[in-house]
Amino acid sequence: MLRLALAAARTIVDMSYSRHFLDFQGSAIPCAMQKLVVTRLSPNFREAVTLRRDCPVPLPGDGDLLVRNRFVGVNASDINYSAGRYDPSVKTPFDAVSKVWARW
Repeated sequence: MLRLALAAARTIVDMSYSRHFLDFQGSAIPCAMQKLVVTRLSPNFREAVTLRRDCPVPLPGDGDLLVRNRFVGVNASDINYSAGRYDPSVKTPFDAVSKVWARW
């Protein structure tokens, strides 16, 4: 049972930000992020997505929020989306655990 749990733990993709800079009165704003991108439609999720590293983090403007997703679950709705079974105008992730920065 422990071996199965350890094997499952290895499949988790760490979507943490890798580099940071200081802005907006000393708040740490990342300058790069990783993201999973659906690059082709396929019922096989691993074939449908690509991990992109060092993507630029968009800077929030006045009245905007920057949301840092610490963990993003891959679930049935993500798999159905990457297989082309959902409306392509719907944006992922469908659920996430986040940290928010605001500039007002």
